[in-house]
Amino acid sequence: MKRGVLFLLWVFILLFSLATFYVSYTAYIHQKEHQVVENVSTFLHDFSEKSIVSLPYPEIMVLKVKKEGRIFATSNFNDPISTENFVYSVKGKDDKSIEVYLRKSSLGEFMLFLFANPVLLAANLFLFVIYLSFFYFMVKELGVKVPEKVEEVLEEKPTLPTELINQVKALKVLLHTEKILGKEASEKAKNLLDEILRKLENK
Repeated sequence: MKRGVLFLLWVFILLFSLATFYVSYTAYIHQKEHQVVENVSTFLHDFSEKSIVSLPYPEIMVLKVKKEGRIFATSNFNDPISTENFVYSVKGKDDKSIEVYLRKSSLGEFMLFLFANPVLLAANLFLFVIYLSFFYFMVKELGVKVPEKVEEVLEEKPTLPTELINQVKALKVLLHTEKILGKEASEKAKNLLDEILRKLENK
């Protein structure tokens, strides 16, 4: 009963932690989508009047338009641009083309988002600590022994009493002599096997 209750509590804390992380990551993606929309709308509004356009969130994307021999680009555009950290698309050819570069999402960027939002950061840290504390409590309450070294587990071997080992050997001999002694050997083997099983169950 206790094991079942502790397991259900563990599952509940785990699911609640995952749900909190999901909410945090969804908020991060939503913010990035909003920044992308702001950048694109700013560029489309200004590029016909300015050859260099400053974006409200220049750290996440780069834009460049080539039209009728003129080049319009964001102020953070470098030529050539390193594409390793970007998801990008290049459309068009000759004197008409558009290049869009969007920085890839990363764990570091997500962590910066959490630090910029203390409520989400505190919720994730709190649940992480609760999860570890409950896991430690569950291991201690259920009396699970955690070996200090892996070698100790590998060296542990189940041992049987000498008496049982001898009885198993005798059973093997009886089974080999069954064809010679017939029914008598079978009966003795059956009785010996019952005795071995009884001792193992009471061990």
